[in-house]
Amino acid sequence: MLRAAQRATPCQHGGIASGPDCVANRIRAKTTLLGTAYVLIYSSSPHRADDLFRKLPLSETLVLDPSDIRILRILQEDASLSIAEVALRAGMSQTPCWRRIKRLKETGVIRGMTALIDRKRVGLDFASYTFVKLVLPSSDNMQQFDQMVNRWPEVILCERITGAADYVLKVIVDDMKSYDDFLRMKLLATNLISEVQSSIVISSVKDTTILPLRDA
Repeated sequence: MLRAAQRATPCQHGGIASGPDCVANRIRAKTTLLGTAYVLIYSSSPHRADDLFRKLPLSETLVLDPSDIRILRILQEDASLSIAEVALRAGMSQTPCWRRIKRLKETGVIRGMTALIDRKRVGLDFASYTFVKLVLPSSDNMQQFDQMVNRWPEVILCERITGAADYVLKVIVDDMKSYDDFLRMKLLATNLISEVQSSIVISSVKDTTILPLRDA
């Protein structure tokens, strides 16, 4: 949840002070990650950003500078790279690179590293975007549905949305029969759902996990 941007500067005692007395970086936005409030500080100087990060509690502050952005872009392209390879591409030595990656993991920016599998190479030839409308979109019903969806391996994406439907699911299975089985035996077997509409994927034009990170 983004809030209004504000200016902030590091004071001589190592904290952050507002006002024109000190020259420093600008806090561009505030957000919440994994239930903990982090302040995102964008700096044109990686050294200044590192100084600020060390002066502020790790549990409260996350610093993203150009070096962090470069590392994230590299890892999004290929997370199997070694620290040495990431450091070389990012233009830094290995130890600072390792520390930055460790920090990005600890603060939840990097949620994990995994293998991307070509679904058709493993026989998962059918994909559908399935729009689900609940009988009553109450808090209890949504909680029950969320719990069920998380138990279904066929559902690789579930988003709560605005509009006529309450949810959109991306369902991946072997074929049409497997999708029909999923609908009858799982999705429609619950009394929480009043309507289901399916949009079957004919072909994938773009399929990526790479986020459009903006420059710091």
